[in-house]
Amino acid sequence: MRTLRILFAKELSATLTSPIGYTVAAVFLLVLGYTFSLTLFATKVANLPTSFTRCMCCRSCWCRS
Repeated sequence: MRTLRILFAKELSATLTSPIGYTVAAVFLLVLGYTFSLTLFATKVANLPTSFTRCMCCRSCWCRS
């Protein structure tokens, strides 16, 4: 367990000290914000049950019945 903790700390510090880590995090947050805003503007409803149950992506979506 101690070895795993040491390895995790090394990997985390390597990720947080490199510009690539910040770039990946920024791109992830931008994509997440963009998809959230698309869902919000497409449904015009700001509550979570509607956002999770309504699917606006495509015809072969996993949530369509």
